[in-house]
Amino acid sequence: MSFSLFGFSQSTTSSNDSIFNKIDAKGQKQGVWKRYYKNGKMRYHGQFKDDKPFGEFNYYTEDGKLESNLKYVKGTFAKAIYYQPNGKVLGYGNYIDNKKDSLWKFYNDLGVLVSEEFYKNFKKNGLFKVYYYTGELSEQVNWMNDKKNGSNKEFFKDGKIKLEANYKDDCFDGVFKIYYSTGKLKTQGYFKNCTRDGKWVKYRENGTFKMVETFKNGQLIKTEDLRTKEEIEREKPVKDIPIDVPDPGKSDYRGPGNQ
Repeated sequence: MSFSLFGFSQSTTSSNDSIFNKIDAKGQKQGVWKRYYKNGKMRYHGQFKDDKPFGEFNYYTEDGKLESNLKYVKGTFAKAIYYQPNGKVLGYGNYIDNKKDSLWKFYNDLGVLVSEEFYKNFKKNGLFKVYYYTGELSEQVNWMNDKKNGSNKEFFKDGKIKLEANYKDDCFDGVFKIYYSTGKLKTQGYFKNCTRDGKWVKYRENGTFKMVETFKNGQLIKTEDLRTKEEIEREKPVKDIPIDVPDPGKSDYRGPGNQ
């Protein structure tokens, strides 16, 4: 999730009170600052010292509800909390130089944790987790310097594995597996250089082969279709992409049921 907090130059009107919104001879903001929406409602208030924010800042929506709170602890390091329209916490984490740092957590309108994100050196780094609306773990994937790298897993609500894969620089790489909700293997294949490579096998839930496709450098070179007419009609695959398998190299794939 992304936010825009530091909108000090937004097109808002300012207070008429001359003790606020001071700019010194060097053109730097000093003291208490307040900004207002065109409807007269406060947009934010906080303090500056030598053009840098310090202390506590509060941001509000146009209808007057608290949107976020920032507390500057030391220098450019700030603790941030975002709020939903119903007043419940939307998310919280830290900023350094106006950029996310360390662990961030986000919640839905029921107050249930829906995602966890890690940042280091102003980039996505570490294990990211996504949860179902009701709180069960849905997906986890590793990030390194703003790119998906390493293990990626997706889960059914009951905790059983749904998908196992690996990323390298934002592309699927290596063994790729999809499972039935019963835990039985549904699809298995291999990615190389962001494309499908070698044999891709799809199984029926009883473990028998349903289809075997062979790829070379992303190109389908052989198909052994063992499906019945009923299965073919029911599944109706799109183009040459195997059923339940994402487009090659697409790192934004989310399994069915992900929320």
